Amino acid sequence: MKHIIIKIRIVEKLSLSAIVIVLLLITTSCQDQFEQNEKYQRPDWLVGKLFTQIEAQENFALFAQCMRDVGYDSIVNKSGSYAAFVPTDDAIQEFLKENMYSSISDIPLEEKERLVKFHLVQMPWNINQLQGLSSRGWTNENDISNNQPLAFKRQTLLRNENKSYPVRVQRQGNDIVETIVPSGATTQKTVHSNSRKYVPFFYDSYLDAVNMSANDYSFYFERPYEYGNIYFAGAKVIGEEIFSDNGFIYAVDRVVEPLGNAEELMERGFENETYLAFKDLINQGSTFTFNAEATYSQSGASAGIDVEELFNLHYPGILFDMHQELIGNEGATMEGQFGIVVPTDEAFNEFVEEVIKSSGKITRIEDIPVNLKRMIINTHMSSHPIYESEVNNGFYNAVGDLVEIDPSSIIQKEFGSNATFIGVNKMLIPKALSSVSGFLYLDPDYLTYLMALQFADLLEALKDEDSYFSFFVIPNRVFIADHSMEIRWNNPFRQDAFSIRAHIPGIGQHTYTRNEVADLMFSQIGIEPLIGKANKEFIETLNGKHIIVDNVHKTITGGVPSAFGYEGDSIIDVHFTPLEGNYYNGDVYEINSWLRFPGQALLTRLYGTKYFDLLNKAGLATEFQLRFTHPAERYTIFLPSENALNAVQADTLTGDNLKHFLLSHIIKNELIFTDGRKNEGAYNTISRKQEGTGFHKLLIRPSFDNISILDTKGEVIIDIPEEQGKTNIITTRTLNGMISTSAVIHRIDSVIIL
Repeated sequence: MKHIIIKIRIVEKLSLSAIVIVLLLITTSCQDQFEQNEKYQRPDWLVGKLFTQIEAQENFALFAQCMRDVGYDSIVNKSGSYAAFVPTDDAIQEFLKENMYSSISDIPLEEKERLVKFHLVQMPWNINQLQGLSSRGWTNENDISNNQPLAFKRQTLLRNENKSYPVRVQRQGNDIVETIVPSGATTQKTVHSNSRKYVPFFYDSYLDAVNMSANDYSFYFERPYEYGNIYFAGAKVIGEEIFSDNGFIYAVDRVVEPLGNAEELMERGFENETYLAFKDLINQGSTFTFNAEATYSQSGASAGIDVEELFNLHYPGILFDMHQELIGNEGATMEGQFGIVVPTDEAFNEFVEEVIKSSGKITRIEDIPVNLKRMIINTHMSSHPIYESEVNNGFYNAVGDLVEIDPSSIIQKEFGSNATFIGVNKMLIPKALSSVSGFLYLDPDYLTYLMALQFADLLEALKDEDSYFSFFVIPNRVFIADHSMEIRWNNPFRQDAFSIRAHIPGIGQHTYTRNEVADLMFSQIGIEPLIGKANKEFIETLNGKHIIVDNVHKTITGGVPSAFGYEGDSIIDVHFTPLEGNYYNGDVYEINSWLRFPGQALLTRLYGTKYFDLLNKAGLATEFQLRFTHPAERYTIFLPSENALNAVQADTLTGDNLKHFLLSHIIKNELIFTDGRKNEGAYNTISRKQEGTGFHKLLIRPSFDNISILDTKGEVIIDIPEEQGKTNIITTRTLNGMISTSAVIHRIDSVIIL
C-alpha cells in the first residue's frame, strides 16, 4: 500500500496522459501479483453468473435468446441474485405454436420483456427454501406458531407501469370527489404501481397446510398435480436445480404468461364476454390520494424538473383493491390470495333489470345507496382463494354469507396475481336483498331508515337465517313531517359520509350518538312473528323490550303512547301496515312514528300492594331488589289482590310457609302474556322444594286472550282473561342507560296454593 501511495505522489506533477499511463501500469502490476498468488485465484466451484449458466444449457437456447433480445443477458450477470425458472426449448416451441408465432422474433419486444421478467424471481431461492417459508421466516417444526410453509408466493422482476385512469372531478363548495368513469372524464390521474408481480408456487407441504387438494390445483391450471413435485404457477419444475454464482436455475415445462391482477383480468374479458359493468360498479367507489414520495422520487424531481403527479388508488369498503399486487405488507402478500367471482356484462345487466329496477323506484345502478353497491361487490369477493372445493361446498364471502356458485355458470377460471378469478354468467345475489331489510336498499322512500340502520351497524344482523323478524320501518315522508330524524351529508357525493340529527321545536338541533340510534333501531325490530289471533300480542325486540300490537285497532305501542317529533308532547296513534314482499326471515310493516317504552321498575309496580307488604314481612324485599334488576333474569308475576290475600288470611303465615306462598306466584325466566305464544306446561316458580334444589312447578295453559292456571289433574282453577290495565303489565330494568323488559304482571282476584 505504501508503494502505491508513493507512486501516486510522484505522478502528481505529471500531465493527464502521463497519469493515465502510470495508473495503467500500476493496475497491471497489481493484477499480475493477484494472478500469481493462489489466494486470489477463482475457485473451481464457481460456475459462472446466471445468464452464463442459462446459456450453457442445451435446452435453454430459446429463453437465452429472449433474454438477449431484451437486454437481460447482461443485467443478471452484473448484479443481483435470482432464481430463474426457465422454460425448456420444447416449452417455448409449444408457446409459439399456441400463440401462432413462427419464431421468438415474432413475439413483440414488450411482451417478450414481460415474459422474461416474470420467469425471474427476486432472491436466490434454493429448492428447500422455496418450500420452507412463512411470513414469519423459515419454518420450524418445533414452533407450533411457525411450522407451516404458508408463504407460497415469490416476487418476480416484472412490475406494471404506472397506469392512468379517466377521472371525473365534481366540486361542491370545499368538497371534491374524484371518481373513475368509463366516459365523460374531466381529467386523468396516474396511479403509482406499488409492487412487482408475485407468482405462486405449489408443493406438497403447502397443499397439506391449507387443506388444498390436487383437484383444486387442477381447477385453475388444467393439468394434474403430481405429488412430490414443485409447480411454478402452471409449470412443473423438472430436473435438478442448477447452480450459478448469483442464484439458482430451474427448468420448467411450460411458459407461464404473467398473471393478471383482478382489474387486468376484468379488462381483458374472456372470448366474447366482457366484465366491464361490474368493474365500473367497483370504480364508482374509487378514491385518490396524492403519493408525494413516489412523485418526488421520479427522475429529475430533485433538480426541480416538473414531473407527473402520482396517486394511490383505493376502494373504501371493498375487500381489496383490485389493481394492487400487494395484499397488505410483503409477508401477507407471500401468504395471501383473495378470491373474486365476476359476472359478465349480460349477467350484471340482467340483475339490474330484474332486481334493482323491479320495484320501479330506481332507474339507474348509479343511484342505489353506496352500502348496496359495496354489498353487491363484496358478495362476489372472498378473503381466501376460491378453489374447486369452495365451488362444490360453498364459501364465505366478504359480507359473511355462505354462497354457492352454480358450476354450470362458470365460463372462465384464472389464478391471478392477487386473486383467484372466476368469470360467471350468473350473478351472486346478496342475501340481504332477500331478507327483511332488502326492500330498503331498493326503495329511496326509506333511505333515511336505511342510513340509520347502517349508522347503528344493524344491517348484518337482519340477514340472520335462524331468526324471524317483525320489522317496523318508517318512511322518509314521516321524517320530513316530524323532523325526528334527518340525515346530514358530510360529503354530498358519498352516501356513507353522514351524521344523524333531529329538530327539537324551540330548542334547536340534536345530533344522535351511535348508541341512541342503535337503541331506536333495535326497538323497532321484533324477533317474533305477528300471529294476529289475540286482541293484543307482545313482540320481543332485538334489545329485549316488548312491542304491544293491538290487532283490533291495527295500532302498536312500546307500552307508552308515541308522540309527534323528537321528544314531542303531541300524542299520536301509531298504525302498522304490512308491506308486500317475500322475505326468508320475517315480515315488514310500515309505521308512522317511533315507538316509546316505559321505564318503570318491577318493585315500583309492587309498592303499595298487600303482596309487597308480605314480601317485606318475609324478608324478601331486599333480595328481590337485587333479583329483579339482574340482567339475565325475567319473571311472570301473578299478583293477588288485597281481597284475595285477606280471604286466605295470608298475613297469618310466617317463615318458610309465607315465603313458599309468596314465591309460588312468580314464574322464573319466562314472560307469559295473554297472546297464546307460550306452550301449555309446567313452569318453574321461584319457590324451592325443601327436599332438593329443584323448584315447585305451576301448570299453566296460555291461550289467545287468556291464561289458565291448572291443578294437577289439568282442571282450570284460575282463569285470567286479557283486560286493559289489569293484565300484561310490563316492567323494565335499565342497564347502561338501555331499557329492557324485566317482568310481566297479571293482577288476579285469587291466590295460588301449591
